Amino acid sequence: MPDPARLRHRGLRWAALTLVAALTAGCSDTATSDLLTQSQDALSAVASAVVALDLLREGRSTSAMAEVVLEDGVDQLAADEQSVVTLAVSTPADREHRDAVLAAIRSAVTAAVEARDALALSTSPQPAEDRLAHAAEGLAAVTGQLEGAG
Repeated sequence: MPDPARLRHRGLRWAALTLVAALTAGCSDTATSDLLTQSQDALSAVASAVVALDLLREGRSTSAMAEVVLEDGVDQLAADEQSVVTLAVSTPADREHRDAVLAAIRSAVTAAVEARDALALSTSPQPAEDRLAHAAEGLAAVTGQLEGAG
């Protein structure tokens, strides 16, 4: 008679393999999938920075909290940028997508650094807020393109 624990283990293994196969089937283009992840991460970091600055302007937060959020955002954006820079591409379409994501992330890095510096120097972050909003629009656009391509 077969051991029930062994059968359960075998069933779990097949379930795990089926799940992995289903997930990878949904990501037929690894470069696009990787770029989409980095683009979404960057968009999230920028959105957090925008919210932190909005809360600060409304008097519902502190400058210290906004600085922490911006610093975390800059770190995340730098990591996203590095991941995109090191991504190997295998088609001209991948290269175009990579370049678009890279440009959008670099715009976001610049805006986030400017906003962080404005808070640290006690100057108006409004110009940087405008650039962050513009960067968010660029990231949202490239993310939408990648979602359509994947």
